[in-house]
Amino acid sequence: MKKPVSLMLLLIVVACNNNPGKTRSERIDQLLKEAFDDKEFIGSVLVADKGRIIYKKSFGYADQQKEIQNTDSTKFPIASISKPITAVLILRLAEKGVLKSDDTISKYFPKAPSGIGAISIHNLLTHTSGINEVINKEPNMDVTSLVEHATLRFPPGFDFEYSNSGYVLLKEIAEIATQREYAELVQTEVFNPASMTSSGIMRRSTPDDLVKGYQEATQAQIVHLDFPIENVDGAGSVYSTVEDLYKLDRALYTEQLLSKEMTQRMLNQHVSKEYSYGWFVRERGGIWDVYWAKGDLPGFTSFISRRVQKDQFIILLSNAQNAALSDLENDIAVILKTQE
Repeated sequence: MKKPVSLMLLLIVVACNNNPGKTRSERIDQLLKEAFDDKEFIGSVLVADKGRIIYKKSFGYADQQKEIQNTDSTKFPIASISKPITAVLILRLAEKGVLKSDDTISKYFPKAPSGIGAISIHNLLTHTSGINEVINKEPNMDVTSLVEHATLRFPPGFDFEYSNSGYVLLKEIAEIATQREYAELVQTEVFNPASMTSSGIMRRSTPDDLVKGYQEATQAQIVHLDFPIENVDGAGSVYSTVEDLYKLDRALYTEQLLSKEMTQRMLNQHVSKEYSYGWFVRERGGIWDVYWAKGDLPGFTSFISRRVQKDQFIILLSNAQNAALSDLENDIAVILKTQE
C-alpha cells in the first residue's frame, strides 16, 4: 500500500537529516527526487539562505507532448502569489501619494451601497472587507456593476475571510487612481524596479514558452483554464519564474520597491497570527517571521515563503494541479535549520 504523501516526505527528511555526510543541498535534492520519482511533484524549485542560492532545480516537462523540460527560466502561472505583488503595487502608489490605505471604496465607486462603500483599502489588503465574492467566469466582467450590487458577509474590519474579489478591487482602484492598466502598472512599479525580466500578466495571447498545466504530476492530462484570466487581475493572473520571484525577495530587503517604513507596514501582522499585507504569517520555532503565499489554478500549484529574520527563501512552482507543495516547503524548511 502506498504511504500517505506527508508521512513519506517525513520519513525522507528524517533519513536525510540522519545522514550528516550530506550537505543541505544534497538533502533537499534527495527529498525532491523522491517526490518526483513517486509522481508527487513536477516543476521548479529555488531555495536560498542569507542571500545565497543553495538549491535550484527543475523536474518534469513544461510541455510533455513536445518533450520540453521544465527549467529555472520556465514561466509558470503563480495564481494567488499574485496577491503579494498587488500589495507591493498598492503600497508603492501609497508612497507616491496616489492613494491612501484608509481610502474607502466609495471614493472610487460612488454608486456602491453604503456598507460596501465603507470598505477601506486596508480592509481589502488584509481580507477583512467582509465582501461576498463578486468575480465570475463571464467574459468582459464589469467590476463597477458587480460592486454596485455587492453584499457583505460581515461589517468591514470585524473578521478575516480570504477574498479573491478584494484583490480584484485593489487592481481596479489602482487603475482608477492612476488611469493606467494593471499590466502596465505592475510592469513599471514592480517588475522593472525589481529587475523581474521574465514576469508578466497572463492573457489569451500568453507567451509561447508559458508552461502547460496538467491534472497530475504524471502529466497524462492537460488542464485548460475555464474562465477569462483577466477576471482575476490583482488576485491571480501573474506569471513568473523561480529566478524572478527570488529577485522580488531580494528587492524587498532593500528600498528598490518600498521604503523601510513601508516594508515594515507590509510585514506587520494586521490580522494577528494570520495576515499582513499580501502575505499569510506563520510561526516557526516560536518566531512569527515566515511570510508565505500559495496559489492554485486549474493545472498549476505554487508556494512561496520568506523567513525574514533568518533571510531564508523557498519557492516551488508546479504545473500539476493540487500538488502538496506546503508539505514540501515545510520539509525543506526543516533541512534549512540544520548545519552543513
